[in-house]
Amino acid sequence: MGSGITKPRPKPELLQCSICFNVYKVPRMLPCQHTFCEGCLHSYIMTTAVQDAEKNEFPCPMCRDVVQVPQPEKPRFKWAKMFPKNRLMISLFDGQFEFSDSCRLHPGKLIEFFCENHVEIGCGSCLVTRHKGCEVTSLVRLYQ
Repeated sequence: MGSGITKPRPKPELLQCSICFNVYKVPRMLPCQHTFCEGCLHSYIMTTAVQDAEKNEFPCPMCRDVVQVPQPEKPRFKWAKMFPKNRLMISLFDGQFEFSDSCRLHPGKLIEFFCENHVEIGCGSCLVTRHKGCEVTSLVRLYQ
């Protein structure tokens, strides 16, 4: 029988692609930090590429920032796979990160953030030691 304690879960819309409105399938992150399903991003790129076949860039579907393709010499149908997987979203979907879990380096301290640079989670002590100056995302914000 369970302990009766319910661990907080991320808001459902955080795990939802803004193109297809379904749970992410292979979430890929653009440089502007917006994330989309790999398949949705592929379809979007192919549609946008048809409109302007000469360019090696496309606008983000959310913020319209111009996105430069990492390897423009590759065929357009491979562009979506070139953007990094959003490992934080994958981990949240897989249930790897629980807000009440303790930090592995500082037992007893709660996990508070995800480090984009090192692709790992940590507590406040980690933030001021191992991840000072890193790009981090607060997990508190994700769970509100």
